[in-house]
This record gives sequence, C-alpha cells and structure tokens, in this order.
Amino acid sequence: MKTEITLKTSQLKLLLEVLKQFETVKNKKIAYFALRNTHILIDELSPLIELEKQFYSDEYNIFDNKRNKLVEENQLKDENGKPLVNHNGPVFGDKLEAVNKKWEELTTDYKDVIAERVSLNKQYEEILKEDITFNIIKISFKDLPDDIVEAKNFEIIKYLIKENDDELDELLFGDSED
Repeated sequence: MKTEITLKTSQLKLLLEVLKQFETVKNKKIAYFALRNTHILIDELSPLIELEKQFYSDEYNIFDNKRNKLVEENQLKDENGKPLVNHNGPVFGDKLEAVNKKWEELTTDYKDVIAERVSLNKQYEEILKEDITFNIIKISFKDLPDDIVEAKNFEIIKYLIKENDDELDELLFGDSED
C-alpha cells in the first residue's frame, strides 16, 4: 500500500542514496520494497537527473581538465611530493602571478561554458528546494535488517517506515520512562 508524502527534492535525493544500501539484501520483501521505491524516486527525481546530465558537457570537461592541469603543474609540493594546500586552496608561491594570468586567459576563453555552468548550478539549487508530493511504499520497522541502516540515515529513512515516532519508541523501548 502506498502512502502520500511531501518532501524537498534534496530529501528525495538522500532517500534514494539510503535505498542503495538495500541493494545487496537477500530478503525478497526488502529487495522488492527497495526496488519499487527506487523506481518511484527516480521517476520523481527525473528533472534533477536530467539537469545533472548537463553538468559535464564536452566543453566543460575540456575546461575542467585544463584548470586541473594548471593547478597540478604549478602547485607547490612538500618534500614527499604531496601538493601543498592552505585554507585558501592550492599554494603556488612565486608562481601565483603566472597562474593568475593563465587562469584569467582560461576563464576568458571559456566564459560561455562557465556562465552555462553557473546557470545550471542555480537551477539545480532551486530544484533541490522544491517540494514534491508523491506516493511511497512503506515498510514496518521490524522488517528492516538490523545491519543495513546506519544511525546517520534514520532521519531520512523514517519516511519509509510505517510506524510513527511514538510507535517506534514503544516497539524499541517498551513502556520505559528512563
């Protein structure tokens, strides 16, 4: 039985990630529950997924590779060859002026690609804030495998659990007042 819920797109994305933890479960009830909900969430997240595909155009990848190469070739390294980083990012030392000049040239050459990426980022952030109402399949808490759900994920996985907080407290702790 499906239950209608409303979540932010960002929460749906997290929920989909949590469901990936169930991919290797051998229990057919849990596997079916995870599969069905994964398909539901992917359908609901399709605008976000389509936007994510646009993030790495061939032109942006070329720009990104050139940017990485600029950093790798000019970043100072410690005695073990490890790149030096401070709170501002890579350390260039006396190469900073030359790196800044090359960076300015690179960003000028790829200004349209960068502008497109900035626009995509803004769209992405807006979509993440949107509310989405959809139907989800819930499962009883006692059917969840003990070793599959990490504590950090309970805040998001609670949307998949049939029991409410009070019922979970009763199930897990009984009538204990302490």
